[in-house]
This record gives sequence, structure tokens and C-alpha cells, in this order.
Amino acid sequence: MGRVSTNGWTRTRRSLPASGLSGRFNILITKDGLTAKIIDFGLSDNSSFAFRQTGGTRKYAAPEQLAGQTVDHRSDLYALGGILKRMFPHRYGRAVRRAQRQDPNKRPQSVSALTKLMRPRWELWLSPVLLIGLFCFWMHPDGKKFPVTLDSGQTVYAKVLSHWHRTMALVCPVEAKSWCDVPNPPSGDLVIPAHIRHRGLPYRLTEIDTSAFQDCVKLTHLTIHDGLERIGYRAFSGCNLLADTFFVPRSLKRIETYAFADCYTLTTLVWKARNCSTGVGEYAEQSFFYRCNSLRKAIVDDSVEQLPSNVFYPMEHLEEIELPNTLRELPLNFADGSTNLRSIRLPDSLQTISHGAFYASGITQIVIPDRTEAIGGYSFSYCWNLREVEIGSGVKRIENYAFNENRALETMVVHCVEPPAMMPNSLYGIPDSAVLYVPAQSLEKYRKHEVWGKFKRIEAISS
Repeated sequence: MGRVSTNGWTRTRRSLPASGLSGRFNILITKDGLTAKIIDFGLSDNSSFAFRQTGGTRKYAAPEQLAGQTVDHRSDLYALGGILKRMFPHRYGRAVRRAQRQDPNKRPQSVSALTKLMRPRWELWLSPVLLIGLFCFWMHPDGKKFPVTLDSGQTVYAKVLSHWHRTMALVCPVEAKSWCDVPNPPSGDLVIPAHIRHRGLPYRLTEIDTSAFQDCVKLTHLTIHDGLERIGYRAFSGCNLLADTFFVPRSLKRIETYAFADCYTLTTLVWKARNCSTGVGEYAEQSFFYRCNSLRKAIVDDSVEQLPSNVFYPMEHLEEIELPNTLRELPLNFADGSTNLRSIRLPDSLQTISHGAFYASGITQIVIPDRTEAIGGYSFSYCWNLREVEIGSGVKRIENYAFNENRALETMVVHCVEPPAMMPNSLYGIPDSAVLYVPAQSLEKYRKHEVWGKFKRIEAISS
């Protein structure tokens, strides 16, 4: 290529013969070599301009130009690809290959599109990756505790569980295991909201973490709005003045051991949680309301179909339990150890009485509905005051030790035509004076039964 200097520019001869122009100088380069200008190259800026042109240097001219077909700005881009290949033989290979494709429709359609192809591949994916990384870093919770002032006036501590789902938990104070170590703990009527604002955004309050309000001895009343999903281990343990009625929210999905232990003045419990499970504790005999000595009444909401295990264990002073007609099962250790509980009406919807449901409770009589099919082991074992038992016609199975050591039993009425299947020790320890009443047509079946036949007196139910 010949070069001619004029007015501070260096003209490079025959650098762009692909344009089909007759001029000999088509690229201007500054003397410092930092700037290049292409002249007589107007086609690339006007995609609507096209004409027929033949000839040109084969290394740079587009195939359609050499064939005498219509050429447009894409033919100039083909030539530019040749120049890039000549100037930078070991760079921009992807851009050159695209620009010099035989089919004009498959070439870059503009100079800006060709420029993007000249960028390194890592630049194309680095920016999105950085954005995603920064986004994930921001969305990942840092676990830091920060103070929050509730609408009820108390200042408590919270932490973010998930920025993505915008969920939050209330936690114990910073660098403290309980509020005993912190001045000015929450007091009065505490209202747990459904949402808390953080960084200008509303976050759902879904958890009360381990020991979050443990030993808040000045709390007098607790209200939790729907939305809460978990109450942690000892979350409200030791709140000695927490009195009156506590409503368990419908949204609760998990409650941990000793969540309300030693709430001595709590009097009434209203259970509304529809699908709540229990946390795994060290012992099978988990207790959520341990030593709540003033708790006298428990009410299960009409919408509840199942209850968690140990839900009312061991409430020694509990005197009354109201169950809805929607309940299908009494869970494991339902009212185990409720020695002050004298009677309870089981709902007609009840299908199963689980293991230890009324173990060592104080009930004196029980009527089991017709829809109930199974009575679990130890369900009424060691009920020292149980005198009268009536079993519905739908019972098919009675597990081992179900009525073990009911020494005060006087009468048991069984409405089942076919004797329910019974384990050998299901009636262990009942007194000889107890009387079994069965349907008249089934009298002989019960008398000859291996287990039912242990009753000394078996008589027909009077019409």
C-alpha cells in the first residue's frame, strides 16, 4: 500500500477497493496512528440505498458485487471484514467470519452489529453474571439482628430470613440469651404483626425464633396475627404475667418444645392452627405449655381437622376441652396427664383415638362415637377415676393396654355387633365387678371371645 502525506493525514492507497469506487485513496490515518477514517464509504450508513455494481478486488468485493447483482450496505460490511482480516490477522475472527458470509442476509446488518461481534466473548457474559452475583449477594440474608419498633410500642429484635420471599423472624436480643440480660425488655400488651417494614419494603413475619421473648416477665397479654408459621423453642418461656386468653393463629405450621413453658397466669387457650406439626425434642413427651398452672380451659376452633402430638400435655390443671365436629383424630398424648379433666365430649367426626390420648387423665366417663374405628394403645390407661365407658358401633380395633388399670371401672357398653379386635392386655387390671353390656344378638360371641370373655359379667344391652 502506498502512503501520501497531506494536511496532517496519511492516505493509504487501495485500502478499500471493495466499495467499487475509482478513487485510489480510501482510508485516512492520522500521523500519530491513533485514528483511521474511511472515505467514499457511504453505503454502510444507508440500508435503503442499493445499486448494481460489477468489479472490485476479489479479496474485498462481496460475491453479489462480483456477480453483477444488486449491492447495498451489506456489501460494504463484507469489504470491511476483509480489511479487519488484513489489519488484524489473529483477532476478530468471529466478526470477520460473520461479515464475509456468502449470503448477505446472514451478515451483520449494520456497523454497530459488527462492532458488537468484535467485542471479546467474556464481555458478553460478564456483565449479566456480575449483575446476577450482586443480586444474589443482596438477596442472601446476612443473619444480622436489628431493632424494630412494633405498633404496640415495644422495641424488639428481628432478622431477615429471605430477601427473595421477603420473610423475617423475631429473635432474642443481640449477644444475649434472654431478655433478663437486657435493660427495658418488652412489657404490657404485645401485638405481633403480620408484616414489618425493612429498607422501605414490607416483610412477612413468619417466625418467632428460639428464646425470642424468654423471661419477658412484664408481658401481660399476647396477640399474634395470622401469617406466623413457626414458634420456636422457649419462645415465650418464663413470661410469668402473661394472663387471660391466648389465640394460636390459623397460619401456624410448627411449634417447638416448651414454647410457652412457665407461663403461670395463662388461663385460656384457643387453638386455631389448622395444620400444625411439632418440633423434634430430646424426649418423646414434648410439652408446649409446661407448668402453665392456671390454664383451665382449651378450645379448638371449628375449622381444625387435626391437632399436633402432645398438644395439651401435660396440663395437670386443665378442666375443660372443647372439640369441634370437624376433628378426625385425637393425636398422640392428646391430654396425657390432665388429672383435673373430668369429662369431655368427643365429636361425631372422630375416626381415631391415638396412643396415650387420655393416659393418666382424670376423666370419669367417656363416650366414643360410632364413626371411631380405632382406639390406640394406652389411650385410657391409668385413668383411676374412669367408671363408665361407652364404645360406638364402628370400632374395629382396640390396641394393647388401651384400658389398662382402670380400677374404678363399673360399666362398659359396647355397641359393636362383631366384637372389635383386641390385644391380649387391652383390659389388663380392670376389676372383677365391672359389667360388660353388648348387643343381645352378640352375647355369646363376646362370652366366648379370648379377651372380651375376661369380663366376669357380660349382659345384653337393654332396649
